[in-house]
Amino acid sequence: MPKTLYVIGNGFDLAHGLETNLRCFKCYLKYKDDASRKFLEAISKYVPFNETWSNFEEALGNIDSEQIKEESMDYAQSPSDENFRDSSWGDPSYEASKAVSFSSDISKYLHEWIKSVRIEGNYKYPFQKNALFLSFNYTNTLEIIYGIPKDKICYIHGDCSTDDVLKYGHHNKSLLTDNNREDSDFALQLEQINDIINGYYEATRKAPQINIQEHAAFFEQLSSIQTVEIIGHSFENEIDDDYFTFIKKKVKPDCTWKISYHSDNDKNFNEQFAQRMGL
Repeated sequence: MPKTLYVIGNGFDLAHGLETNLRCFKCYLKYKDDASRKFLEAISKYVPFNETWSNFEEALGNIDSEQIKEESMDYAQSPSDENFRDSSWGDPSYEASKAVSFSSDISKYLHEWIKSVRIEGNYKYPFQKNALFLSFNYTNTLEIIYGIPKDKICYIHGDCSTDDVLKYGHHNKSLLTDNNREDSDFALQLEQINDIINGYYEATRKAPQINIQEHAAFFEQLSSIQTVEIIGHSFENEIDDDYFTFIKKKVKPDCTWKISYHSDNDKNFNEQFAQRMGL
């Protein structure tokens, strides 16, 4: 029975020299082709590309929905306007759909980019034998550099070597906007725009419980785990806390948790995480 669970984050790949930080993704989009540059321009209007992956994912849930509404409603016309046409009803919702259309391409570009990243390097970590690996990365670093069998690894957010749809996103479940119910010439347009924004929030939200269910067989193996070792995972925010809450319930009650850190800030984030988890 496995005694150790290794949880692998992007810092693990960075430690092996892989170019997998957010700036590298931005650079890839900027120079790949015209379509990728247009995608970068569209997403950058609402989502910053200047910080960490966890901040990027959190920002997906912090787009300025009021800005989208205002810009979309600039195209609204009252039915009493002499220039109003039947097709005018759909103009604001068309603009809102266009504003958030980048969300449908995020996974595609992530997949293309990650598959282009070169994986090479030497061993850096002496992993225990008969261990399990929960990887938050899309890359196959564990398999290529360490020879870890695929059946020992759970790629919780997708595996770039397969046709998996790569998972990403914010964790905020309370972002859905209320539909406008006021009796006005523009009520229908506002309702349609809110539906589009709600659809965006849902499409860009991580669904940890669904992801866990998809990998139920892996998580059922955790009852014998005595040590959880987390390498290269950021706890800058609470975006992945649901996963670790579930892990804590599955492993032995007296399980030892070890968490690596790269900087003093990381150490502080780790301590805050440990307090949240009651470790």
